[in-house]
Amino acid sequence: MRKRTIIFVTLLALLLVVLCPFIGIIFIDPRGIARGFSSQEHQIFWELRVPRVLIAFLTGGSLALCGFVYQKIFHNILVCPYTIGVSSGAALGASLAVKLGLVGAVFGISPHVGSALMGALLVMFLVALLSRWASSGLELLLSGVVVSIFCSSIIILLQYLSDFTEIFRITRWLMGGFDSITPPTLFSLVPLIVVATLVIVRFSYEIEILALGDEIALTRGVEVQRIRLYILAATSLLVGATVSAAGPIGFVGIIIPHTARMLASCYGKKAQALCWLLGGSFLVFCDTIGRILIAPFEIPVGVITALVGSPFFVLLLLRRTNAMR
Repeated sequence: MRKRTIIFVTLLALLLVVLCPFIGIIFIDPRGIARGFSSQEHQIFWELRVPRVLIAFLTGGSLALCGFVYQKIFHNILVCPYTIGVSSGAALGASLAVKLGLVGAVFGISPHVGSALMGALLVMFLVALLSRWASSGLELLLSGVVVSIFCSSIIILLQYLSDFTEIFRITRWLMGGFDSITPPTLFSLVPLIVVATLVIVRFSYEIEILALGDEIALTRGVEVQRIRLYILAATSLLVGATVSAAGPIGFVGIIIPHTARMLASCYGKKAQALCWLLGGSFLVFCDTIGRILIAPFEIPVGVITALVGSPFFVLLLLRRTNAMR
């Protein structure tokens, strides 16, 4: 059952990645691409649609994987990058870059990406620090919510102090979307995402042991503090990279891990692969729906995931509350 599920999800992901670049406000005829580099369809397909679908897939997979890891190491089924404030920290960093008008690049990393990474890292380690004093998973979740509200307040202040152009750029970016993705953006983010994902896969066994509790992990020879530090750094890198490109897209990290558990009871690398494929497929599908639902206008993908994820989160919360009674 597990093997068949993973094969089916893999085929579904490949199908979406192959077909969705042809779908949009204008349907692209494959014969138009074959006419050569000079055709309009060829340029739209390779310079806009393909990078957009690929970065949507990478973003969805990254956020789903981070949600899976957070739920394991923090022992809370309601934790995801959005609910514990990591996405808000990355959003604050990128918003500061927009407000300050930072340009240029360092080692191929743009100021927006670098600022988002710094914001995600700072918030993640702040939440990790607070988790040491949290006596329950609910207190950890509330700590993340408080940090998220603080970051959102600073973003609102930045918008208040900005001119019309900066306000529009920040507001549109905060909705989440892939409409401004270009090949250079894709190429600059892929190395960051690949490195961070490989680190998480490398520690897949340790993540499963940490899910059993720090005491048990110590008896199994796991260096809890050091391994958790590596894992948090890798997840922050993933969240920062994806948020810098697409904005703070919420609820992917909470919907997909639970969906993966319902589809197949697998652990370790298989569970991570399933989460990645489901997350990527889900976000590509949501982005495609947003492009065609009210064409010629677009619905930001962050709006669609919020509409789907909010009821899902409430159901999880009610289920957890009933289980504790």
